[in-house]
Amino acid sequence: MSASEKYKNTDFSFRLKELLKKQGITQVDLAQHLSVSQAAVSGWFNGSVPRGDKLMRLAEVLDVTPAELLTGEDSDTRVGRMVSDANEYAQALGQTDRERQLLKKMHLEQSANQKVRLLLQETERERDDLLKCLRAVKLMIDSALGE
Repeated sequence: MSASEKYKNTDFSFRLKELLKKQGITQVDLAQHLSVSQAAVSGWFNGSVPRGDKLMRLAEVLDVTPAELLTGEDSDTRVGRMVSDANEYAQALGQTDRERQLLKKMHLEQSANQKVRLLLQETERERDDLLKCLRAVKLMIDSALGE
């Protein structure tokens, strides 16, 4: 785990603690509500970050977006900052309004593409996990049937 990932995870843990405290939810309550083990929740407080459906459900329980939970800022703020940065960069380069609009569109498309890539990666991991479980179940059934 790189230093930047560790820092992000620490921020995630801090945000999670603050949101739980704000809403009066205990770790035990959270584990029960999300149907995960207390060890999983404890892991989130110690550097791991939930993925996929667990992250979505956690954000829903805490009444924030997954982006807010992961980064501390909502998607609109992040995109707005990116657009502002792009506009400043364009002005520094002396670009026209049309060029700035194209740059803004490009940044928005890149952000959307990145989100799609992350969701596809997560879906592939979940599919692989499901296939492993199915193989294990098949082995147990074969073993029980004496095959």
